[in-house]
Amino acid sequence: SNGKKIILLDYLKDDYREEVIRELKILASSLIKEMNKKSYQMATDCIFLLRTLIGEEKWEEYVKGIYQGHSAKINLWKEFKKRGVSLKKRKGVVTLEK
Repeated sequence: SNGKKIILLDYLKDDYREEVIRELKILASSLIKEMNKKSYQMATDCIFLLRTLIGEEKWEEYVKGIYQGHSAKINLWKEFKKRGVSLKKRKGVVTLEK
């Protein structure tokens, strides 16, 4: 299951950092496409796990990129808000507040 995959990737992150980063991005992407509450929660788990691996600056750019493509998915961004990160788009420019 995807839940188990996230736990496994978290476990492997120290030894296989680059592979884990790649897998988390792929998994987050496919979960967002499923468009349901559970998949949004798991996608958010993946994305916040990435935060610890790629550093704040790269992470913010990555999240802004996701927001550009999926800003209409309000329930996804609610999951971010629960974790203290909110995004807005004005005149095509995405801002991230935490």
